[in-house]
Amino acid sequence: MIDGKWEFSFVSPLGKHVMDMDVKVEGSEFTGTLNGKINSNVAIMDGKINGDTIRFSALLKTPKGVSDTITVLTLCKDANETMSGTISTKFGRFDANAKKYVTV
Repeated sequence: MIDGKWEFSFVSPLGKHVMDMDVKVEGSEFTGTLNGKINSNVAIMDGKINGDTIRFSALLKTPKGVSDTITVLTLCKDANETMSGTISTKFGRFDANAKKYVTV
């Protein structure tokens, strides 16, 4: 299930980026936010779900203060509540990962 809170991360030439990703599924689409050290309450745009694969975009600021739209090309969920895939930015394509927070 994609719904819920995830730790979303990717590494670019500017370093490692780690954010909380809150996801709310609505049929084959989803909404949500990204929150991290530099970016807070950033809206997830164009969230699409196809099985265990998600795609979305978000307008983030880099550590140097430059705004950049990241496009998550694919994040595929596995049985262990983790996702891996690729993002695209104006700086290039990078591996991305997400891990679902476990609620006890």
